[in-house]
Parts: sequence; structure tokens; C-alpha cells
Amino acid sequence: MYQRAMNRGFTLAEVLITLLIVGVIASIVIPSIIQESQNAELKAAWKKTYADLSQAFKIAAANEGGSLRGCAGNDSCFKNKFIPYMNAVKTNCDSRTLCLGNCWHNYGNWKVLNEVAPPENYFNIWAGSVLSNGVLLNIGSSDPPTPGGILAFVIADVNGFKVPNIVGKDIYGIRVFEYGSVKPLGYQGDGHQNTCATTGWGCSAQYLYQ
Repeated sequence: MYQRAMNRGFTLAEVLITLLIVGVIASIVIPSIIQESQNAELKAAWKKTYADLSQAFKIAAANEGGSLRGCAGNDSCFKNKFIPYMNAVKTNCDSRTLCLGNCWHNYGNWKVLNEVAPPENYFNIWAGSVLSNGVLLNIGSSDPPTPGGILAFVIADVNGFKVPNIVGKDIYGIRVFEYGSVKPLGYQGDGHQNTCATTGWGCSAQYLYQ
């Protein structure tokens, strides 16, 4: 009797219950793993984009005698100084009309982290470009420079028109200074510091330093 019990296999019901348990666990664990992997990829893409932007602005400033002040307030001029060093495939987005849907998302198609869509006047006269790796760039310049010598800021969607199109997920930003140096939004003393969990802009700095 004991020997026959030991040789008995699993019943169909037992197999189905086991498969059900495995399926439930997989449905919980696998999406989390996929999401973590996607987040890691987007953060890595941001770090590379930041490095490329930093290098491009340094070269652009050097070629302009050490200062980008001559393009203050002129978005297209500012873009045309550094974009040749960014391997761009689309560079003619020199107005809001040309940017939207071509070099950047249409209104309502991107959001800050707290799910509030930017206002329609967010793009006034910005200039934009699309890089060969699909990264979307938009550039806005100030005249006169803001306190601290900030001449412009650039926002980048590191995976192009693909979702999620959310600040702090795949959209990040930098400030550009007169002499070609750059800093990520959310750096020490920046107005976006400590906003990684709210608007998401502060993630630009936080993720670089992790």
C-alpha cells in the first residue's frame, strides 16, 4: 500500500492549481521587472544625451570665441550653433508651428510627472531638432540672460515620440550658460530642485548623479 502511494503522480487538479499559482506570481513579478528595465534604459539614454549636449555646447562656445551671448533670445540661432555636433536628421523646426508634431509632441501629448499637461503657450518661439537616434530636442533662449548667466534651456525626449512622454520618465532638461557649460534641471540652487517626485523636472539632475 505504501509503495503504491509513493508512485502515485500528480492529479490534473493539482497540476492546474500549480500552474495557476505560477501564473499569478508571474503576472505580478514580470511587469515590474519589465518596467524597471525600461526605466533603466531611459535613464541611461538621458545620461548619454546629457553628455552629448554638454560636449556640443562646449564646442559651440569655443567656436564663438568662448561665449554664446551673440544668440541670446534667438532660439534658432542658438540651435544652429550646437546642433551640427549632435548628429541631427531634422533641423528645420524653427517655429512653434514647425516644432509641434515634427520635432516635438503636439499639445496634450506629453505631461509633467504629476499628470498636468503643459499649457499651450509653453512653446512660444522655440526651435527644435530630431537626432539620428530618435531623441527630440527643443531649445529656448533668453535675452537678457537670467541670473547666473543662463542663456537657454533645452528639453529632450530621449526615446522620441514613443510613450510615456512624461517629464522625469523620458523627458529631461538642461540649462545652458553663456560660456557653454550646462547643468541639468534640479541642480543645487535651481528652481526645480527637489521636484523629481512632483513635476519630474528635478529628475534630470537626480538621475545623473545616481
